[in-house]
This record gives sequence, structure tokens and C-alpha cells, in this order.
Amino acid sequence: MMPIKRLLFLVILLSLFSCKTTNCVVTNELFITSWEEEPTHKKKIQLYTIDSLNPNRPKKDKVRKAAVFSRDAHSDPNSLYIVLRKGLCPNQTYKLVVNNTLEYYISNIEVETKICYTMLSKIELYFIKSYVVNGKKIDFGNSRHFRIYIDKSLDKPAR
Repeated sequence: MMPIKRLLFLVILLSLFSCKTTNCVVTNELFITSWEEEPTHKKKIQLYTIDSLNPNRPKKDKVRKAAVFSRDAHSDPNSLYIVLRKGLCPNQTYKLVVNNTLEYYISNIEVETKICYTMLSKIELYFIKSYVVNGKKIDFGNSRHFRIYIDKSLDKPAR
């Protein structure tokens, strides 16, 4: 009886250590540039995570905030600014639907990691190198970005 308990304990212990946790949060901010419309309420914006194993049943994520920056704003004027409750992961595919008319598929997020050391700790910074929106690759080259920028003209009509 005792070896079975030890074996069970060993299996549970190994399964705990074999679990690999990845810090997948890259960004939780999206900008739709060239917006040219009135502000949209956050309830009219839906973000779905599309699972590669079951693409017919996307999981809905929540939007925390949505706002439109005016033309005279210092950064990113005339853009729809969307803040998500959860961050985006580089190995997932997402479907963003705005006002039930605009549809964006975001995938293939490539991330660069930079490690910075401070006096007492180590910080990992994640920069977005490139991503694909509706089949078009958006590449930042050597510049580093923390947000995802989507041009409004890249939309697909929602079904």
C-alpha cells in the first residue's frame, strides 16, 4: 500500500513541475487609426479568442474601455482606443468586431523580449515586432511598439 501512495505522490509532484507557464500578455491596448467617426460604446466592441483546436466556438473576451482621441490630441489623433481586460497572447488568433460592421482578424503576433536590470530586480519587456491583420502583415522593422495599430481600411464586412 505504501509504494502506491509514494508513486501517486511522485506522479502529482512531477506533473506540477512539468507544467510550463508562459507569460503571454503582450499588450492590452489596440488602436484603430483613421477612425473618422463618433466614439463607440465599449458594449459595441467584441473581442473573441479563436482556439486552433475548436475554431467554431470562439471565446469572448471583455473590453474595459473605448475612447476616440480628437484630431488635436498629441499622440495617435483620430483613433479608436480600445483597452482590453486581458492581454493578447502571441500564439493566439483574435477576432475584433466593432459596431457589428467592422471585423478584424489579428494573428501571428511576433514578440521581442528585452531584459532590463534595475538595482534590485530584473524586468522583462515585451515589444511587438509584427502581426497580421486580415491577411496583411504589419511589420515595425527595427522600431519597438507596445500596442497594436490597425488601419480602419483593413476591415472585412461582418457577417
